[in-house]
Amino acid sequence: MLRAIADYLGPASLVPQGYCLLWRQDLVTLHAVSDIVLAVAFVIIPAGLWHFARHRTDLEFRGLFLLFAAVILLTGITHLIDMITTWMPIYGAHGVMKALTATVAVAAAYVLWPAIPKALSAPTLASLRDANREMAKLVTDRDAMLAACNAELTAANRELDAFTYTISHDLRRPLTSINAYGAKLAETHGGQLDAAGRELLERIRQTSITTGALIDDLIHMSRLTRVPLQMTSVDLSAMAADIIKELQRAEPDRVVTVLIAEGATAECDRDLMRLALAHLLKNAWKFTSKQENAKIEFGYQRRGTKTMYYIRDNGVGFDMAHAGRLFLPFRRLHEATEFSGTGIGLAVVARIIHRHGGDIKAEASLGKGTSITFSL
Repeated sequence: MLRAIADYLGPASLVPQGYCLLWRQDLVTLHAVSDIVLAVAFVIIPAGLWHFARHRTDLEFRGLFLLFAAVILLTGITHLIDMITTWMPIYGAHGVMKALTATVAVAAAYVLWPAIPKALSAPTLASLRDANREMAKLVTDRDAMLAACNAELTAANRELDAFTYTISHDLRRPLTSINAYGAKLAETHGGQLDAAGRELLERIRQTSITTGALIDDLIHMSRLTRVPLQMTSVDLSAMAADIIKELQRAEPDRVVTVLIAEGATAECDRDLMRLALAHLLKNAWKFTSKQENAKIEFGYQRRGTKTMYYIRDNGVGFDMAHAGRLFLPFRRLHEATEFSGTGIGLAVVARIIHRHGGDIKAEASLGKGTSITFSL
């Protein structure tokens, strides 16, 4: 079997091609050198095509490039065998290589013609240059528009800063005076007032204090979207524990069971996150004030790549029908006479969480408590 194949590829009965050239040195050299140069060139060209197609995986005609590379490479091998037949009559191998080259060439031609309309519809270099100029003009116009918007935003921020300064100083001063004069009046002339008068005086003082707290919350909320985030790794468990200690020092007589999970950390702005946690824990502390066995819990859960943090309490809760109003400013779910507050705290929390790219939601049941869950 093997001998038959060898006889077919290089039959001994045939003579080398050199006899046809009468072994003339000039003709043999001319054919040999030409075939070698063509073979080398037909190896280098497909290598370049293959390298190009391998690095440009986005090309629509990548397969056609590889087919052309195969045709050229096989043609180069054919020329190499053609040179060898000058001295060795391997005409069978020469014919097999020609047949293989012809087969791949037909496949390339078959793929080429359907691709020609697509290639002709591709944008020309001139159209691409025009498109680039148009795109550059659009970018320039957009940059100018953004610069104008930034200038307007800078001006608006300056006006907001001036307004905030006015609120924090010009409005706070009379409130401070009202509270101070009320305290002085209660101290010096409280004995001359009846119970109703003393109650009215205390309401005036408490209203001034509440309004001052409202001004503070408004200032915090106005600055939340403008303060740049200072991201760092924060131990939320330790932060929650510090806030609870502050609440316990303010009301040492209260007995509250507090559970804080260890190891709750996050990449966040430390100051803003403390403000958010303080609002959430103060709410839990406040809304459990009427519970005999008050309980507050801070913890976290891993859900895939996301960490969900939660604060739960067994306080008064609320009707979930009003959950959509919970994180809006000035939308209180409980009367001010029942629980103190300005109605802005949870709106501030929501803005802080959203600035960190997170989400926040609440679940509650009347008389059974509330659970606030958020991610960062």
